[in-house]
Order: sequence, then structure tokens, then C-alpha cells
Amino acid sequence: EHSGCYRCLYPKANPSEGCKSCSDNGVLGTVPGLIGILQATETLKVLTGVGASMHDRLLMYDSMRCTFMNIKKPPRRKNCIVCGPN
Repeated sequence: EHSGCYRCLYPKANPSEGCKSCSDNGVLGTVPGLIGILQATETLKVLTGVGASMHDRLLMYDSMRCTFMNIKKPPRRKNCIVCGPN
């Protein structure tokens, strides 16, 4: 609720990268399924009030190394074009 959005974490989009497809960016085909299961689990935790949700954290997965990185999201930026007051 009080944490920032993805644009707060990465304020400037990389115009040279643009919005490429998963295959262009090298996303292994099974990864969206894995991430979907994690999102469904988080949804169930929030709806049932069981466990600790990741509302203030960002989970990143590296499928080539089979590792997860968990970082704390920054607070909302006052001038954020996505979640700011504008």
C-alpha cells in the first residue's frame, strides 16, 4: 500500500530496449508458469490473511542460475507518473 511501484524503482525507461517479447529478451518458456504460481500463492496469502505477503518486496528470479533475489521496494516517489498524486 505504501511502497512504490515498478516505475518508482526504475524511474527512467530504457528506450533502446523498448517492450520486447519474452523470446527476444531470452525468457525461458517455463519461467512465466513458475512466476504465475508464485503470484497465485501471494494472492491466496493476501485473500486469506495467512503468512507474510510480499507487498513491500520485489522477488526476482534468474532461471539460468536457479536463484531468487528478494529486495525491498523503495517508498513511493512524490513525482511518480504511475502511482504519484497526479
